[in-house]
Amino acid sequence: MTRVVEADVAVVGAGTAGATLAYLLASRGVDVVLIDQRRREEIGLKVCGDAIAAHHFREAGLPPPPRGVVLHSVRGIRIYPYDMSGHVTVESRDGGFIVDRHRYGQHLVNMAEGAGARILAGVRVLAPIVRDGFVAGVEGLDGSGEKVRVDAKVVADASGYCSVVLRRLPDEWGLERRIDDLDKIAAYREIVRVKEPFPDKGYLWIHFTDRYAPGGYVWIFPHSEDGLELNIGCGVQCGLGYPSPARLLAAYKERCREVSWLLRGCEVVHRGSWPIPNRRPRGVIAWNGFVAVGDAAIQIDPATAEGIGYGLYGASLAAKAIAEALEEGDWSARSLWRYAHAYMTSRYGVNQARFDVFRYLLQASGDDDKRFAIRHRILGGKELGRAREEGIRISPAAKVAKVATCLLRRRLRLVKRLMFTARMMRAVADHYRAYPRSPEGYRGWKAREEELFTAVRAVLKPYVPPAWRGS
Repeated sequence: MTRVVEADVAVVGAGTAGATLAYLLASRGVDVVLIDQRRREEIGLKVCGDAIAAHHFREAGLPPPPRGVVLHSVRGIRIYPYDMSGHVTVESRDGGFIVDRHRYGQHLVNMAEGAGARILAGVRVLAPIVRDGFVAGVEGLDGSGEKVRVDAKVVADASGYCSVVLRRLPDEWGLERRIDDLDKIAAYREIVRVKEPFPDKGYLWIHFTDRYAPGGYVWIFPHSEDGLELNIGCGVQCGLGYPSPARLLAAYKERCREVSWLLRGCEVVHRGSWPIPNRRPRGVIAWNGFVAVGDAAIQIDPATAEGIGYGLYGASLAAKAIAEALEEGDWSARSLWRYAHAYMTSRYGVNQARFDVFRYLLQASGDDDKRFAIRHRILGGKELGRAREEGIRISPAAKVAKVATCLLRRRLRLVKRLMFTARMMRAVADHYRAYPRSPEGYRGWKAREEELFTAVRAVLKPYVPPAWRGS
């Protein structure tokens, strides 16, 4: 016996991107079903850094999170080298929020349901239904083992990293289903209670340290208004045989003297781990009767691994494109491609591409290089802040000063890498702005994108710290 549900759109996954997409579609009068494998009361439970910059809500045309789900207000980020000898501060233009993900997830689903979306909780999607070259729905099982089929004109994969729909679509559609291990981050996080309040109200700490977070970083974020709860975690580059991030974070808390005063004797309230796809977007995020949003589309900032805001923006563009396609009676790849084109050529898609190049620079640089760059302002906070609008640009006078500084300290290789990175960031940004307006131009565009990133990988190879070589 199979239970059959019919809708115009089936959204698979009720995370921030999926629930937002369902809300925006329902608000436009679209008949939408939001499917999630969790029970209704569990939707929103997510292990994450929980930070969202405020500008994402404005750019996605969404209301900011309500006061009841905001745990802490954010002014900016402090970036520290391994010995915490100085830092770079990147101020957030409009501020930001640390949110309670469970309450925020429940808020979004309630908004979606209030707008008219139907919630299908406790249903695990197993496979897409493909008919005549179109995605025509999904099949799954509910909590009792009963088969469920959802027939829809458009299916949106918002199932996160697992991308349960996208990974099962036909090879000939040209979707990037496999993600290279080096483009993934293994992450582990704890919510802890500390004895002394976090001393830097309004700021998030990112700590680059090869010993405890090779290829990634340790983060320390306030998780309560009084600063007595912290979100601390560790992200580690995959594919290089490093220890688990949980093991590395335990060592960090115990042995890292720069933060031991803050974390000594802390009480763990919650812990969890998750994988992060950390690179530029998938090249194809729309096809016949199909779109992908959020982590399923790899909508994330590769430099910081922030994904919530990128997913919100992707959902806003997808909702517009899907609603227009349904109104026109054409939900083919050619029609839904407007979503892919809008995202890839937007500031979000362009930033993902150029900050993927910057991510390669970070992962090619060891502790000493990062410490040098931070202490001598090789890249300062204002330059990093502007980079989201115009890429990394260094004036001729500043370039001479930075080269002189590096020469005096025998660090010319670092500034050469920085100049290469700046040049390639501009090249990939220009390439993303030229993303094709129809599927026919995609293969040529993708071939050029692969050429650009092959050149990046040839110069910016992952740095493996001495402590982990041969391990």
